[in-house]
Amino acid sequence: MKKTIQMKMHRFKKEDLLGLAFNRMNVLVVSAFFFMVGVSSGIFLERMMLPATKESVIAHLLPYLETGTSDFSFPNPFGFSLVNNFVLLLILFVVGLSVYLFPSVLLVLFFKGLALGFSACLIIGALSLEGVFFILLSVIPQNILLIPAFIFAASNCINYALLRLAHKRKQSYPFRKNANKAISFHLYCVSFIVPAAMIFVGCIIEGLIFFMIF
Repeated sequence: MKKTIQMKMHRFKKEDLLGLAFNRMNVLVVSAFFFMVGVSSGIFLERMMLPATKESVIAHLLPYLETGTSDFSFPNPFGFSLVNNFVLLLILFVVGLSVYLFPSVLLVLFFKGLALGFSACLIIGALSLEGVFFILLSVIPQNILLIPAFIFAASNCINYALLRLAHKRKQSYPFRKNANKAISFHLYCVSFIVPAAMIFVGCIIEGLIFFMIF
């Protein structure tokens, strides 16, 4: 009896955190693909802007980017970034509970990538070569954690919704053998621990970078 309980605990620990995200690798790949399409679309959108519109946006953006020379005083973005990212994570979590709305998580990834690609391209347009270093120092570090966190979360949502859909319709999906385990709401909640932790650490990094640069 004791051995059986230990085996169950071991299985749970092995599959709980990222097991749902990696349940279907093609779902993970599709999630990453939609994010990258968003980044590419953001870059394309910036390149297609009218010169007058772009100059106006850059003129508004420069005071925020000129570190050490700006008269503006900005609060540390840690709290703002933490709230925004966790609200987005909560939206993904709630959407994943629906067997009909779950495809919209791919739109969330698309627009997340769109914003990142557009802003990065705009920064390079505003600061030229300095913009590349600015992105390397102040944009990429936290996004090394934030981007995978949202991709994992989106994969959790899609896999959970598909498993519930398979269970509801009693269809034979390739991952049907794990349906009894993965369909657990408790497992779904646990699967968001790693994305939430990654987002929290990413926001801390963003706050530290702001403190060091600004």
